[in-house]
Amino acid sequence: MIQYMYLKKLEQACSISGDLVYVSKKIEQACSISRHLVYVSQKLEQACSISGDLVYASKKIEQACSNSGDLVYVSKKNRTGLF
Repeated sequence: MIQYMYLKKLEQACSISGDLVYVSKKIEQACSISRHLVYVSQKLEQACSISGDLVYASKKIEQACSNSGDLVYVSKKNRTGLF
């Protein structure tokens, strides 16, 4: 249920402003709660059916997961323009 709540926030972030920096912060929050980046990226892929704006973001976070499962690495990538 917590994951669903964060996915809804991601959907709102995309539909309201399209601001991917803001969206990346929401992704970071979702990752921090689950501590399981692969699971989060799978949930983001599922959410793409709700909002096509998440397709690119989910692909980028999956790339980061493939490179490193380290939450800190992914968070830094989000802040430095992963999107």
